[in-house]
Amino acid sequence: MVGCTAEKPNTSQQPQHSPITVTTPLSKEKTAADDYISLTNTEYVNGVDSKDGMVMNIYSYGITDKKLTKAGNLPYTSQSPLSFLSLTDSSIYYPASSNTQKGDQLSVYRLSTAATEQLSSNLFAINFILPTPDNRSLVLLAVKNGERMLKTMFYDKEGKKLTVLDDDDQSTQNSRISVNPETNKTYVVRFSDEEDRNNLLAANESQTPMTASKRTIFEIDNVTKETKKVIELEKEDVLTLSARGDKLFLATSPYFNKEPLDYSMLDLKSGTREKLDLPVKARSGAFLSQEAKGIYLLGSSSTDESKSARGIYYYDFESKQMDDIFIQKAGFINQFMLISK
Repeated sequence: MVGCTAEKPNTSQQPQHSPITVTTPLSKEKTAADDYISLTNTEYVNGVDSKDGMVMNIYSYGITDKKLTKAGNLPYTSQSPLSFLSLTDSSIYYPASSNTQKGDQLSVYRLSTAATEQLSSNLFAINFILPTPDNRSLVLLAVKNGERMLKTMFYDKEGKKLTVLDDDDQSTQNSRISVNPETNKTYVVRFSDEEDRNNLLAANESQTPMTASKRTIFEIDNVTKETKKVIELEKEDVLTLSARGDKLFLATSPYFNKEPLDYSMLDLKSGTREKLDLPVKARSGAFLSQEAKGIYLLGSSSTDESKSARGIYYYDFESKQMDDIFIQKAGFINQFMLISK
């Protein structure tokens, strides 16, 4: 499983806190052994404009049974509309604005009891929420209150404790994240905030696209928190990445958060990196399937007009077939992730 960027719909208003409604109970026969997709689709409450606020509709999609199930909806009160639906916990983890603290806090809604709980108290914004394969922790990319740097954080579910890695580092940004479901390792992209700001100033002065500064991908052991460097990328921004087994899929660009896109596969054992020629646009998130036979992506085809609509697709590397999973129609797909044992 990998991290993915949560995208916001074009709106300047967010709703006040409102009750969460569960529209379709989740089947208790569903188990964590099944791969599934968790996705967030945001819509206006009244279906027209933002005056009545917005909701995040949360769905699961079974990879084996190809069944789409709506778990429920959450009030959209955070800076980034994202969620993680855990079928194991029968819970939805998401960021929500707090009535008592400034910023967005990690929260959970228990589907079985219809209870909501705030899990953090010192955050400002959350960009990613991912589960570890052992289901003991959540991995976050988040900003603490009063700070600017995105940090990698681990939330221990049993101990209800949030641990911030490199807590004293106020110069390094953590921009993208992926959790390897087969090795229980996390891969995070880091770069110098000062170098990126200098590149931004230069781009503004020359009125040209911002060149990406050096990105470094690190591997973190989710149990010991031991960290080691995997690869350094010169003038390549990582828009999304996905780790599975001994493979690391990368979507990169020479410019900051901008096309053109280049795709490649890094062998984590040998360090060999192979360029991939893929007829897709996958800058908003991609996940390697089992045995790395293909990718689930949020985007569209770059060559097939019949698949030009923004949505979630599966692209098979061998057959070169692209299949629809969830096409954006009503609302806006903000984020999705593949959950795997």
